[in-house]
Amino acid sequence: MATLVHPQQNPLDLNVVGTRKGPWLIRVNAVMAEEESENVSLQLVLHSLDEEHPAETRRLYAVLPGSDLEIPQQRVLIADHIRKWIEHTEGNGFLDLGSRLSSG
Repeated sequence: MATLVHPQQNPLDLNVVGTRKGPWLIRVNAVMAEEESENVSLQLVLHSLDEEHPAETRRLYAVLPGSDLEIPQQRVLIADHIRKWIEHTEGNGFLDLGSRLSSG
């Protein structure tokens, strides 16, 4: 698995996710590789782009297989999980996608 040194090299960085709560910008703040696993931990900062809540930000810590970041179809699934998390939760939180996304 390739180590992502800079969060800005992460393919999720600067993506916009459309939700029922308006659009949200994904910023990857930190990437940490787990030593005994193929998973990576992402520290994400989600910025609301909705004109009614322009200053709203949320933090999301996500664990997922690092190889999924290299596959465009898997990145779509990751973004969909983030979208659902935004829609169904409030505040900051954690999202565990550590098992293969395609198996669920």
